[in-house]
Amino acid sequence: MSKIHDNLAKQREVVLLFLDLSKAFNCVNIDSLLKKFDKHSFRGNFLEWVKGFLSNRKQFVEIRDRTQRIKSTSLTTGS
Repeated sequence: MSKIHDNLAKQREVVLLFLDLSKAFNCVNIDSLLKKFDKHSFRGNFLEWVKGFLSNRKQFVEIRDRTQRIKSTSLTTGS
């Protein structure tokens, strides 16, 4: 945040990119996503961050009500 504020104070351009990856685990092929990012010149640290964020994550479904809690087995996303 301090870098953003500093650059704004110096009237420099600041670019922010917001990604909502909350649903990416179960609907996107990670390798395809990474290839698309690379194709559109998103490379280096950004691409490594996305890969690290989406790789080797655990996912499961949990249903709760007042009396019980049902949880599926965990699956791991691509590496």
